[in-house]
Amino acid sequence: EYFVEMVSRMDHDFTADCEYVWMDIFCVDQFAWTGRGDSAEVDLLRDKLICGLRNQIQNIGRTILMLQYWDDVLQTLGQLWVLWEIYNTVEAENVAFDVYISASEEARFME
Repeated sequence: EYFVEMVSRMDHDFTADCEYVWMDIFCVDQFAWTGRGDSAEVDLLRDKLICGLRNQIQNIGRTILMLQYWDDVLQTLGQLWVLWEIYNTVEAENVAFDVYISASEEARFME
């Protein structure tokens, strides 16, 4: 349900016929190297995730931070990976950064 609301919100707000957005769940497997030990494959994955993230974000050109709850931002911002994505978005050149909440959370906020 949360994911459907997120996509619906983006669909409503986008104005161009074709826009690209950095969505980590589609762009990067954060856990790709977990449990694989040390190997050349792990080093390659680590380089892609840690060093290549900024380039991926810059190529896409837009990052959206979707807060699940407007009154508990630490649930989202308390995740190290989210902070790493925000940092790389800020450090990248000419990348838009937006913060969204779902329509149901917006309604709850307005109450």
